[in-house]
Amino acid sequence: MLLVDFAQHADAVHLFDEFSSKTHCGRVYQGALDNGYFVEALQAISLRPKLVKQLFYAWQARRSVYIARLYKHGTWMRVEVDDYVPVGRPGRNDTDVNVPICCRSEHFPNVIWPSLIEKAYAKIHTLRLSPSAVSEEDMGGWEALNGGGKVEDALADLTGGVAGRFYTQDVSPDRLFIYIHDLQRDTLFVCRPNPTTCELQGVRLNPYYPYAVNRAVHWEGGLYLQLFCGGPGVYDGGLQDITVPYTLSRNEKYPEKREDGFFWLNAEDFHEYFGTIFECRLVNSGDVSLPDMPPPRFETIRPPPSELSLMAAGMMAPRQAYALSAAMDKRTVGCLGGGRLLCREGQLGRMMVYAAHRLGVRMCVLDPLGEKSPAGQVAEMSVKGSFQDADAVRALAKKCDILTLEVEHVNAEVLEELHQAGVPVQPLPFVVKLIQDKYVQKVHLQKHGVPLPEFEKVESEADLHSIGERFGYPMMLKSRYGAYDGKGNAVVPNAQGITAAFEKLGGKAGKKLYVEKWAPFKMELAVMVARGVDETMNVTMRTYPVVHTVQRDSVCFTCLTPPVGVTQKQQELAQKIATDAIKSFGDARGIFGVEMFLLEDGSVLLNEIAPRPHNTGHYTMEACGVDQFEQHLRCVLGLPLGDCQLRVGGAMMVNILGQGETPEMVTKTMAPLRRALLVPDAGIHWYGKEGCAKGRKMGHITVTGFTPASALEEIRPVLAAVDGDDAVNKLDVPTKPSPSVGIIMGSDSDLPTMKDAAQVLDDFGIPYEISIVSAHRTPEYMYEYATTAEARGINVIIAGAGGAACFGWTRGLRHCPGYDLR
Repeated sequence: MLLVDFAQHADAVHLFDEFSSKTHCGRVYQGALDNGYFVEALQAISLRPKLVKQLFYAWQARRSVYIARLYKHGTWMRVEVDDYVPVGRPGRNDTDVNVPICCRSEHFPNVIWPSLIEKAYAKIHTLRLSPSAVSEEDMGGWEALNGGGKVEDALADLTGGVAGRFYTQDVSPDRLFIYIHDLQRDTLFVCRPNPTTCELQGVRLNPYYPYAVNRAVHWEGGLYLQLFCGGPGVYDGGLQDITVPYTLSRNEKYPEKREDGFFWLNAEDFHEYFGTIFECRLVNSGDVSLPDMPPPRFETIRPPPSELSLMAAGMMAPRQAYALSAAMDKRTVGCLGGGRLLCREGQLGRMMVYAAHRLGVRMCVLDPLGEKSPAGQVAEMSVKGSFQDADAVRALAKKCDILTLEVEHVNAEVLEELHQAGVPVQPLPFVVKLIQDKYVQKVHLQKHGVPLPEFEKVESEADLHSIGERFGYPMMLKSRYGAYDGKGNAVVPNAQGITAAFEKLGGKAGKKLYVEKWAPFKMELAVMVARGVDETMNVTMRTYPVVHTVQRDSVCFTCLTPPVGVTQKQQELAQKIATDAIKSFGDARGIFGVEMFLLEDGSVLLNEIAPRPHNTGHYTMEACGVDQFEQHLRCVLGLPLGDCQLRVGGAMMVNILGQGETPEMVTKTMAPLRRALLVPDAGIHWYGKEGCAKGRKMGHITVTGFTPASALEEIRPVLAAVDGDDAVNKLDVPTKPSPSVGIIMGSDSDLPTMKDAAQVLDDFGIPYEISIVSAHRTPEYMYEYATTAEARGINVIIAGAGGAACFGWTRGLRHCPGYDLR
C-alpha cells in the first residue's frame, strides 16, 4: 500500500517521475467491496460532477498513474492507484465473474474511473497483514472489507462531509420537506425507493437507480421536490457518467415535469415512494455547492426554464427579490405583529429583531406603521399592514422563508392557508387558532390533564346565574377572543353584578364569553417554555426559571426571579405543569409564556398561555444565558436551543407605562429610566413608540443582583420614580426568602445550645426558622411541623433538647436529613 502525503512535498507533480506503471503488491480488485454499499455511494457521487472531479488530485493518463483524493481520519488523504482493472479475485476465471460495474468519462476516455476510486477507497480501509505474505489476498485489499459496509460511511469518505441515514416513516411529509428545504444548498440527499410501495402503486421508480433531491420549493399548490435520476443501476451494469445526465423514461404517473432526468414529486408522494434517505453535508468539500439550486434568496435573476414552465402552468408563483447583506442563516423570518388597537405596536418584534441581528438572521416585520414601527425601525425589511389583513400576510410570506408572530390575535385562517401551501409557520397555525379562543384553549388543556380553575361556557345571563350558584362568588367572566392585559375580563362580585359584567364584555351584543371559578391564589407565577427540534428533527424542550409576577390594573408591573416565598418543590411543579401544557401542542415550535396561580395550599393552576415571547420573560435579556427572543428564533428555525438557566442570583423587571401625552406626563414616564442610569446592574429598554398614551407599554428595566432581595433593593430608586419612595413596600412581594432549614428545640432553655447553629446559618446566608416543638407538651404541633416541613421548603431539620425526644419523633415522620444536637 502506497500512501502519498503531498503536504510533505512542495511539488506534487514531480513525484510522477518517481512512479512506475507496474502493479504494486497489495493491489485491490474491482468489485470486491461486498453488499453493493460502495457502488450505491459512488452512484450518488456520480450525480454531482463537482464531487467526482474533486476525487482526483492529479493524474498522468499516459503513464497510467492516478492520485485519488479521499477523506479519512479528519484529513484529505492522497492515494496512488493505476488503471489496471481486473474483474475478479486472483485465481478465478473471467467466466466466473460479471462485467465490471463502471462507465467511462470524457476526462479519462480510456479509463474506467469508478474502478480507480474503488481501489483507492479500499486501500485507505485495509492494512497489509504481513510483508512476507504469500498470497496477494493476505497483503491487504478486498478481504479486509469482506462483509460489506454502510453507504453513509462511504459518502463521508468520498466527499469529506458528515453523512448519515434516516427513514421517511419516522417523520411527517411536511417536516421531511422542511428539513430538506433548509439544508438543500450544501447537502447531498440520495433517496432509495421503497420497492413494495412502488410496485403496489404502479410507480416506475427503479429501486436500483440512484435518485438525488435537486431542490425543494413551496408553490401555491403545495410542497414539491425536484429529483434527478442517475442512470443505469447496479444490476443494469453501469454507473452514470460524470458529465452526461441520464434521461428518465416516461411512465403513467411520473415524472409530471421532466427534462433530462429531472422530475417533480409532491411532498406526500415523495414521503410514500421513498423509504430511505442518505444525507451528506458537504462541510469539508471546498467549492462544491450543488448545481441547479434555487437562486440566492433576494437576488433579482431570471428563473430557470423549469420554473418558468411551472409558473406558466400556474403551479409556481414568482417571488419578489431584494438585495440584502450576507447572513449566517440564509432564511428570512417574517414576524406578524404591531397593531395600534392593541397598544403593543411591535416592542416584542423589536426585541426579536435585535436577537436576529446577533444570530445573523434576516427579519421582515408586518406592522400597521411599517418602517416607523418599533420593530420596523430596526428590521432590514418591513411590510405596512395589519396582521388581520390576509393580503398583507400573503405579501409578508412572499418575502420570507418562515413566518412567526409576536402577538396571537392574528389572522390564523390565512396562516393555515399559507402553511398548507408549503410556507413554514411556527408556532403552527392550529395552535395559534386554539389559543385565540380561550375557552377552547381551556377545553384542550383539560383533556390533557393540565390543572385549571373550573370553567364553563356562557351564552346568556341565565347561564351566569346558574353557574354562580355552583361556583359561588366572586367569579371571573372572560371574553373568549381578543382579551389581553386584563381587557376582556370582568369580576362578577355577586349575583347583582351579573348584568353589568355581561354588558361590559358585550354579551348582549353576541360576543362569546366564558366564566371561571375564582382561584384564591397566594401569588401569580409564570414560566417561559422553549420548544424546538434537534438535528434529527426530534422535539426538544427547555424551561426558564419560575417568576413571581405582580399585576397593576391587570397589567404586568413587576417580575421577580427566583420567586421569594415559593418552595423548590412548588417551582418544580409549576415548571412541570407548563411543560405538560406545551407538550400537548403537537409539532408546534417557539417560545410560550405560561401564566399560573399558586394557591394557599401549595397547589398550582394554569391560567393561560401565550404562543410567543412574553412580558414575564423580559428579565431573560440580562439574567439568562440566552434570552427569550433569541430562543424563540432558535426554536422556529430549528437551531440548537440555548441555556435557559439564571446567570445571576436574582433579577427583577419593572414595566414602564405611559403616563399621558402632555410634556409633563412624558417627563414623568421617562423618570424611571433616568433613575436607572445610576443603577450599576440595570438594563434599560426603550421601545421607540410614537406618543406616550396612558397605559401604553413604553419600555422596561431589569436589575440583577446576588439574590432576589438584593435585586429588589437595587431597583428601589427606579420603583420610587414610578410609585413614590414607598414603592417597594407597596409591592405584594415577600422580601424575606423562605426558610430552607428548621431549628427546633424542646423549650427555650435549649436556646443557648442552638444559637450557634443559627449563627453559622446567618454567616452563610442560609434562611432558617426557629421553633419550639415539644414531644411531651405539644405533640400535635410536632406532628404538624414534621408533616408540613417539606411543603414549606424545609430541606434540613436541626433538633436539640435534653433528651431530644422531639428529634426522634420528627425524624420518624420526615425523610429529610436530621441532626441531633445535645
